[in-house]
Amino acid sequence: MKVSICVPFAGTDCKHFFMYSLLETKWPVWEVLFLRVMGGTYGNALASMIKASLAEKVDFIVLTVGDIWFAPDTIPRLVSHNLPVVCGWATNRFHPFRCHITDKVVGKTRLWRTVARGAARAKHGLERIETFGGELVVIRRDVFEKVKYPWFFGPDMFSGDKEDYRMTEDYYFCQKAKASGVELWVDWDAPVAHHVDGMVTYKTHLMPLASAGRI
Repeated sequence: MKVSICVPFAGTDCKHFFMYSLLETKWPVWEVLFLRVMGGTYGNALASMIKASLAEKVDFIVLTVGDIWFAPDTIPRLVSHNLPVVCGWATNRFHPFRCHITDKVVGKTRLWRTVARGAARAKHGLERIETFGGELVVIRRDVFEKVKYPWFFGPDMFSGDKEDYRMTEDYYFCQKAKASGVELWVDWDAPVAHHVDGMVTYKTHLMPLASAGRI
């Protein structure tokens, strides 16, 4: 098994607890590559790391960011599902900390219904979803053969009634993946905490894992 860990702009913004999470991860017998890109746009950074990963013939690509904290079994857990695309779940960085997972498209426009944070904490197991945030996502290699490049940016990111409307890179990828017949999944037992959420996030997301001996 060969896995790449891709972190755009992983410089001084890589927090100590993110590196701790990686160091504490209970890696199986894998070959693990760690890639980072410091310049360019976010979408281009993701694309360049994915191209490098595919050139190395990795089996799974892990897309993540440098300001999160997760349990040591999270990445192996997500990879073990062997799904085309599966993610952990997180809230956004600021109040009211809405969950980044959406489970329903509302109406004919690009509007999504997000899962409430309280509801997310009460969920367990795997569930198919509409979109996800890019905090911690595991993508199987064959997905990038089905989903045509560019994966994270394109002229159709700008659409809708307002001229300034723009999808984020992760939502853009979700739309292209679903249009290519790729299913998106979340593991509700794989929470991810942003550092700016502070102790509130730690207590609500990670303390249950600590009490279960997973941290």
